[in-house]
Amino acid sequence: MARDHGFLAATALLALANGFFNPLLAPQAMAAVILLAPQPVAALPQALMFLAIVLGALLTLVAGGVPAALYERALGRQPGDRGTALVWLCATAVLSLPAIAMVGRLLLR
Repeated sequence: MARDHGFLAATALLALANGFFNPLLAPQAMAAVILLAPQPVAALPQALMFLAIVLGALLTLVAGGVPAALYERALGRQPGDRGTALVWLCATAVLSLPAIAMVGRLLLR
């Protein structure tokens, strides 16, 4: 079970990196936050950026969890199985490829 927590922590870190660095997700997340945020929050650019990053990370976690849930359901596994956590990590990694490429470009400058 301790290894499952490592997979879940890695999944959360990948999703956060995707929310922060993904060039494809940032404009859509920012537009959603501007439309959904109350007026006092929308007046602060720092709050808008923070909420857009958090929204992007949450969307990555949810979208990465769909293949994991389908895998768990199709094979009749128990919730929280190690294989399910690994599928979730792999799906999140695939969704985070544009963010990983962006980090690579920033580091290689």
